Amino acid sequence: MQELNESREEDPLFLDSVARSFHVLECFKLGSRELSNGEIQKITGYTFQTVNRITKTFEAEGYLVKNERKKTFQLSIKAIDLQFKFLSTNPIVKLVWPILVDLREKTKGRVSYCILDHCDIVYLARVAAEATDYQTSIVGRRRPALATAGGRAILSQIPTDEVQKILVASDLQAQTPHSLTDKNKILEEIQSTYKRGYAITNQETLLGELSCAVPVFGGDEKPVGAIVLSVSNDTYSVENATAQLVPLLRAAARSASL
Repeated sequence: MQELNESREEDPLFLDSVARSFHVLECFKLGSRELSNGEIQKITGYTFQTVNRITKTFEAEGYLVKNERKKTFQLSIKAIDLQFKFLSTNPIVKLVWPILVDLREKTKGRVSYCILDHCDIVYLARVAAEATDYQTSIVGRRRPALATAGGRAILSQIPTDEVQKILVASDLQAQTPHSLTDKNKILEEIQSTYKRGYAITNQETLLGELSCAVPVFGGDEKPVGAIVLSVSNDTYSVENATAQLVPLLRAAARSASL
């Protein structure tokens, strides 16, 4: 867990207690469904008393549910309310949804829309393929931007100094035997993505899956996200995907751009 930024702590408008509370909530995105106060203390480095007060408050406000027998907490159904509010009022998600559905019908692949958030991409809309699994259909899922076609498509359109910062901050781990983990090679791939106008990965994040992605642009011609099309590499080779799928993907991205 990141320590609080010292410059923020010196800001008279910055509320340290609120920041610590959100850091406690963020512990639940690290993979554990249930956490005890002691486990949260180890993750955050906060005192047990601080963690206890924060979890008690979130429990009282309905954002955490306590398992009295195990003395653990988990996120409550109320935690999804903020996601619903964000997605239902986001103009780009509203615009892109029918475009994703149409692309799904044309290709039979899994189609997603993602945005860049620090070193990750976050999926805001997903239309499942005929054969898919639960994890790859979840909205809100995060993936390392450098390792994904969607992330590389977006990164190819932002200033090099910003990409370099993400390269430095990212801790890449191989997700499959085909994953690129050398940051210099990833940078080369991002530069190639810029030249050809689309990103493509073959089994880098999921075995048996090939993904293509094209950036979506806002009114200021800056990237606001990417549309990602994922198919089985038993059905499509890189060459076939480039010839048959990328043109459809580009047309969809143009329709989604503001």
